[in-house]
Formats: sequence, C-alpha cells, structure tokens
Amino acid sequence: MFQKPQPAHALLVVVLVAIFSVTSGVAFAADSPDSFTAMTAGLHSKVGISHRAADDSARVDIPTKLAMVTFFNNQAAFTAAAPGLTLEDFENGNAAPGVVVGCLATLSNSSPGACYPAGELVDGFSFSATTGVTVALGAGVVPINPTTWVAADLFAAGSFFDFSDPDVFAVGFELFSFFGAPMTVSVFGDGGALLGTAIHPAGATFFGVQTDETITRVSVDPGGVPVYDNLQFGKGFIDTDGDGIEDDDDACPESDLSPTVVIDGCDSGVDNTLGDDGCTISDLIGECAAGVRNHGQFVRCVSHLTNDLKKAGVITGADKGAIMSCAGQADIP
Repeated sequence: MFQKPQPAHALLVVVLVAIFSVTSGVAFAADSPDSFTAMTAGLHSKVGISHRAADDSARVDIPTKLAMVTFFNNQAAFTAAAPGLTLEDFENGNAAPGVVVGCLATLSNSSPGACYPAGELVDGFSFSATTGVTVALGAGVVPINPTTWVAADLFAAGSFFDFSDPDVFAVGFELFSFFGAPMTVSVFGDGGALLGTAIHPAGATFFGVQTDETITRVSVDPGGVPVYDNLQFGKGFIDTDGDGIEDDDDACPESDLSPTVVIDGCDSGVDNTLGDDGCTISDLIGECAAGVRNHGQFVRCVSHLTNDLKKAGVITGADKGAIMSCAGQADIP
C-alpha cells in the first residue's frame, strides 16, 4: 500500500495546476507542465499535489457488467480470491531514486529499453500509453511514491496493460490517482469485447478484477493521471467450496464440508474426510442418493462405498457400521 505523503519540504518537485473534465479528458493551465518529464525539469519549485488519504474501503461502482466480473479495491480480498498470481514490482529497472526515465511507448520484457534491460520484467504482459511514451518514476520523485512507479508520461494520455496468456482471469495492481480524481477502468476480453467497467475512487490505492473469461486488456482513462505499481496477473486459484483444491482439479467443487458424516439428519460421528480428488465422504454418499430409484439401492450403494473406503484405510470397521446405521434409517430417496 502507498505510504502517507511526507511533509512538502521532503522533496523539491513542481506545482501542478490541473483542470479536469470528465468528458474531454485532462486540461492544464498554460504555465503548467503537461508530463512527468516536464514536471521534473525544474519548471516550478513548490509541491502542490492534491490527493486524499488512501482508503481501501472506498466503494467501487460497476456501471457496466457484460460478463461474470468481480471488482476489488481491497488487496487482501483480491489475494484471497485469486492467490498465486505472477507479480511484477517494477523495481529492477534503471529509474534511480528521484529520477524519471522515459521508456518506449510500450513497456514489456520483449521490448527492452532505457527503463528496463532485457530480462528484468516478467513475461506475459505489456504496458502502453495511448499517446507518447511511458515512464518509470524512481522512488521519491514525489514524496508519495516510496517505490518505483510506471505511468504514461503525458498527463492527458490514457494507459493500459495487455496480456498475452489466454489463462489470465485475474488482474490486480496498485493504482493511484496522481491528481486526486476518480478514474474509469475498463476490462476487455477476446476480440476486444468489453467485459466490464468500474469507477476507481480517488482515495483508493488498489484495483483488482476477476472474471470467468480471458482478460486481454485493462485500460485506465487519464482523468486523475494514473500511476501503477505491483502488477499481478494470471489464472488465479479459484476454489468455490474453500477446501483448498482448485475448482479445475476438484471433482466436487461445491463439497459438503460438514465435520462429520450426516445422512438425512442422522449424525454418524464419523469424520467427513476430504479425498485428494476434492470429494468428501458426504459428497460420495450424496452421489449415492442422487443416483438410485429406491431406499434399498441407496443402502447397497453406501455399503459398496464404505467397503471401498475401509479397504483404502479411510474409515474403520466401526466407522462403516455407524454410517450404515444412518443410511438404513434415512428417508432416501
């Protein structure tokens, strides 16, 4: 998360006088810098950056939702929903503390340049400006960036991340509104289809999105002059039932995780063991109940099941007896 800004005398940067228009982008007073490189060229001599304190609880509005899309502005919630993503922290480049380095229009591992030598960025993404070049802002360019950030150089330019891996279903990054204005974030899928949009509040410092379709691009309008850090992207670890087994590898993605095996209200007292395939004993008994025409077939199915579990060492003979007692009493089907 971004640190609170230090006192203005901590660093000497420019006065930024900005006039924003939601519909027409960003406009600036005649004597104001229009880019990060101009800002650090000594045109002005006082700090005048407007922003609000970070607020990860700020609400994210979702005006459009064309796919199953979940937006996050809380990093902990995003990480819990999509752990194990690829991370790029942008720290292994040439932007020394307090220095702005101009990059190419598109920043990626396949396009090494002044900002990042070959091999210093992770594969699978590119970062681009809609106009002009991108920049890397070394730590301390302004008092509020304690680490290296990346951004579009021109304040009036939008910026976007593209992803080449078809298995990208989750994207997150630290996103800060440099001029303290809300920004619109758009998420695109295959063929450029719009999957959804969100309003990123000026005070929020994190943006994340998880979808059920491949994400190919995430773009941010220039409204607040967006700056970025700590990009995460990838498939994510989707675990609907919370049993620790990814849905793609889970034969029972919505498991009955009751602590003991309960059949039609009868608690057998037997541990409801979770198998390597993601199915619990209760899940398997549930399959017996769903696939029979009468009570006798259900009891025989449970008997075969418990025999197999006993042979595999999952349950004991006493456990089998307790489960069979409950199965015999059950009003199934």
